[in-house]
Amino acid sequence: MKDNSYQNVEVDYFNSQLVSSDGQLQLNISSNTPILLQNDQPFTLNPANRNLLVVYGPATFFTYYFFL
Repeated sequence: MKDNSYQNVEVDYFNSQLVSSDGQLQLNISSNTPILLQNDQPFTLNPANRNLLVVYGPATFFTYYFFL
């Protein structure tokens, strides 16, 4: 991944409300949010209650979710 000061990375378990286990990040997924598997294939199921790697911007302008 390219180093970018406008991106943050979180690897954590996200519960049924899409809140990280430490409570510091809640995901707000829209129909435009790309959700991908590790092999870049689209993931179409609910991402809740899973371990995720999340790359997001300061205002979550761009967000990508990858399943671990």
